[in-house]
Amino acid sequence: MLGAKETGIKYNMDKNHIRLLEDIKKLLILQLLANGVSDRSIAQILGIDSSTIRHLVSIKKIKNSKKNEKI
Repeated sequence: MLGAKETGIKYNMDKNHIRLLEDIKKLLILQLLANGVSDRSIAQILGIDSSTIRHLVSIKKIKNSKKNEKI
């Protein structure tokens, strides 16, 4: 049986892994958006509402940065 110390370490590692996976998910969504995939399409594939995508990332910032790259 694990003691409190070992359990705490495992819990923190799990929290850190979850945070890392969430960050990776955001980066992949950003990449899809930057490549022109709509937030609605991404949301449909993930089985979530498109507003969730908009809360995760700032779509306006992505669109503005794409406009600046074209100039």
